[in-house]
Amino acid sequence: MVVAGAVACGGDKPRHTPDASPVDAAPPDAPACPPVTGAGTMHTGTITTAQTWSAADSPHIIPSDTSLRADITIEACAVVQIGDGKTLDVRGVLTAAGMPGKPVTIEAIDPQKPWSRILAELGGTLRFSYTNVRDGGAPLNAPLDVAAAIDVRGPDQTQPPGETFDAQHVVIEGSRSQGVSVREAGGFSATSTDLVIHGSANVPIRTWASAAGSIPAGTYTGNAVDEIVLEGSGLASIVRDQTFHARGVPYRVGDSIAASRLDVAATTGVAALTIEPGVTIKLKSGGIINVQVAQNTAPATGALIAVGTAAAPIVFTSAQATPAAGDWLAIHFNGLPDPRSRLDFVRVEYAGGVSANQGSSCRYPDNMNNAAAIRIFTEPASAFVTNTTVVASAAYGIDRGWLGSTAISFVAANDLSGAAKCKETYPTPTGGTCPTPVPCP
Repeated sequence: MVVAGAVACGGDKPRHTPDASPVDAAPPDAPACPPVTGAGTMHTGTITTAQTWSAADSPHIIPSDTSLRADITIEACAVVQIGDGKTLDVRGVLTAAGMPGKPVTIEAIDPQKPWSRILAELGGTLRFSYTNVRDGGAPLNAPLDVAAAIDVRGPDQTQPPGETFDAQHVVIEGSRSQGVSVREAGGFSATSTDLVIHGSANVPIRTWASAAGSIPAGTYTGNAVDEIVLEGSGLASIVRDQTFHARGVPYRVGDSIAASRLDVAATTGVAALTIEPGVTIKLKSGGIINVQVAQNTAPATGALIAVGTAAAPIVFTSAQATPAAGDWLAIHFNGLPDPRSRLDFVRVEYAGGVSANQGSSCRYPDNMNNAAAIRIFTEPASAFVTNTTVVASAAYGIDRGWLGSTAISFVAANDLSGAAKCKETYPTPTGGTCPTPVPCP
């Protein structure tokens, strides 16, 4: 049988039996998918009418770049094969309706000639359940940090992330670049779960920081680099409340395309970034985390809530292969810290690099920039950093970089002994006169 809008494709090459991966194994008494033996069905060009791609008509062959402008449903046990370097552009709803033990399989026509990507854009949506996606992500002329087997985007990059990709019990394996790219207001659905990405030639997921909280529980190990990459500035910055969940691999801010910069700053109101216990965030050389971007004394437009535990601290560290003090700059609190901001059971490692931010703390005899692992530029209402350890800071532990009271100290409640200089700097008193010598705990 040939589906509407498709052309039968002959050929005698043997077809495989769709296989169930560990996450979609069926009960012992459930029937398995039958072998794929038919000539298959070819789909080309632009498809503008709704279709169902059945298991009986498998494999569904996409030999050239193809655009889906209508809703397409792929039945359980159906096999879709995509040609060398080709893209499936989805602008309707593509539903891969696998079931336990009866997965949908999306693969290359020839495993040695990977396809490029499944691109959901301009309102396109992917709804995959019990689906195996393999041998995609051919980078073509793009760098590895751009290409991905699944590329999901929203219709308007200025809007909150949408539920572009519903991934339930999905395995993405053998991508020649990244497993999934999430950008331009794309995102995973709230019902996504049990996503497995392994065998990627780069990282499992690269995402705008604004959508990172949508990454579902799953398994993201067994790739060339087991990290989730964040693009975190400009349109990708965190302008609404967001949570970085513990997903078993570190987050890394920046790559060859994006700067190692994570901005938390709402356009109106306050955007809060919450980080779960056990999360590690890596920053590249010169990296920085800005809680509010502009340095002023107004109430901050961003909040950082990083509350770990003694058993599962939150770690901010270097992304360098051989970490060293000063690899990255600092966590900067650039406005009046929001009352919700809190760092508890946190480790800040290999920071303290010198930046252009001077701050208002008293200068020490070397008259250098008071760089530190954590820098606070407006006097806070309380000592909101507790149970925090600074490791291998190239300069100070915490820069109390404000003009005002000297009453708030962070020394007693934290281990700041890993600073090369003072554990904390000394704020310039309200009158503007610093003591001589400047205290250096």
